[in-house]
Amino acid sequence: MIPTATPSVLGTGKWSAGPTVVALVQPEHWTIGVLANNVWSFAGQDSRSAVNAFLMQPFINYNLAKGWYITQLADHHV
Repeated sequence: MIPTATPSVLGTGKWSAGPTVVALVQPEHWTIGVLANNVWSFAGQDSRSAVNAFLMQPFINYNLAKGWYITQLADHHV
Protein backbone atom coordinates (compact mmCIF):
# COMPACT_ATOMS: atom_id res chain seq x y z
CA MET A 1 0.00 0.00 0.00
CA ILE A 2 1.22 3.44 -0.89
CA PRO A 3 0.00 6.42 1.17
CA THR A 4 -1.68 8.36 -1.66
CA ALA A 5 -4.86 9.67 0.02
CA THR A 6 -5.25 13.34 -0.87
CA PRO A 7 -7.05 14.31 2.38
CA SER A 8 -4.77 12.75 5.03
CA VAL A 9 -7.79 11.85 7.18
CA LEU A 10 -8.80 9.26 4.54
CA GLY A 11 -5.52 7.35 4.45
CA THR A 12 -3.25 5.47 6.83
CA GLY A 13 -0.21 7.68 6.28
CA LYS A 14 1.88 4.48 6.17
CA TRP A 15 3.73 2.44 3.57
CA SER A 16 2.63 -1.21 3.88
CA ALA A 17 3.45 -4.53 2.24
CA GLY A 18 2.68 -8.21 2.69
CA PRO A 19 1.85 -11.51 0.99
CA THR A 20 -1.12 -12.35 -1.20
CA VAL A 21 -2.22 -15.93 -1.89
CA VAL A 22 -4.94 -17.33 -4.13
CA ALA A 23 -6.16 -20.92 -4.18
CA LEU A 24 -8.78 -22.25 -6.56
CA VAL A 25 -10.26 -25.35 -8.14
CA GLN A 26 -12.03 -25.61 -11.49
CA PRO A 27 -14.30 -28.65 -11.61
CA GLU A 28 -16.37 -28.83 -14.83
CA HIS A 29 -17.79 -25.32 -15.52
CA TRP A 30 -17.05 -23.94 -12.03
CA THR A 31 -14.28 -21.75 -10.62
CA ILE A 32 -14.22 -21.82 -6.80
CA GLY A 33 -11.57 -20.30 -4.60
CA VAL A 34 -10.32 -17.78 -2.10
CA LEU A 35 -7.92 -14.83 -2.20
CA ALA A 36 -6.15 -13.88 1.05
CA ASN A 37 -3.91 -10.89 1.71
CA ASN A 38 -2.24 -9.33 4.76
CA VAL A 39 -0.25 -6.10 4.88
CA TRP A 40 1.85 -4.59 7.66
CA SER A 41 3.22 -1.04 7.77
CA PHE A 42 6.97 -0.56 7.58
CA ALA A 43 7.35 3.21 7.13
CA GLY A 44 5.36 6.43 7.24
CA GLN A 45 4.15 9.05 9.66
CA ASP A 46 5.20 8.19 13.23
CA SER A 47 2.08 9.90 14.58
CA ARG A 48 -0.18 7.41 12.75
CA SER A 49 -1.18 3.95 14.03
CA ALA A 50 0.59 0.88 12.66
CA VAL A 51 -1.17 -1.03 9.88
CA ASN A 52 -1.98 -4.74 10.12
CA ALA A 53 -4.78 -5.36 7.60
CA PHE A 54 -6.14 -8.77 6.55
CA LEU A 55 -8.45 -9.45 3.58
CA MET A 56 -10.07 -12.76 2.68
CA GLN A 57 -12.25 -12.87 -0.43
CA PRO A 58 -13.94 -16.12 -1.39
CA PHE A 59 -15.26 -16.38 -4.94
CA ILE A 60 -17.33 -18.73 -7.04
CA ASN A 61 -18.48 -18.51 -10.61
CA TYR A 62 -20.15 -20.69 -13.20
CA ASN A 63 -18.62 -20.43 -16.67
CA LEU A 64 -20.98 -20.23 -19.64
CA ALA A 65 -20.33 -20.36 -23.39
CA LYS A 66 -18.49 -17.58 -25.25
CA GLY A 67 -16.68 -16.26 -22.16
CA TRP A 68 -19.80 -15.36 -20.17
CA TYR A 69 -20.05 -16.31 -16.51
CA ILE A 70 -22.26 -15.96 -13.43
CA THR A 71 -20.45 -15.01 -10.23
CA GLN A 72 -21.00 -14.36 -6.53
CA LEU A 73 -18.43 -12.28 -4.64
CA ALA A 74 -18.17 -11.73 -0.91
CA ASP A 75 -15.39 -10.13 1.08
CA HIS A 76 -14.41 -9.86 4.71
CA HIS A 77 -11.98 -7.30 6.15
CA VAL A 78 -10.48 -7.80 9.58
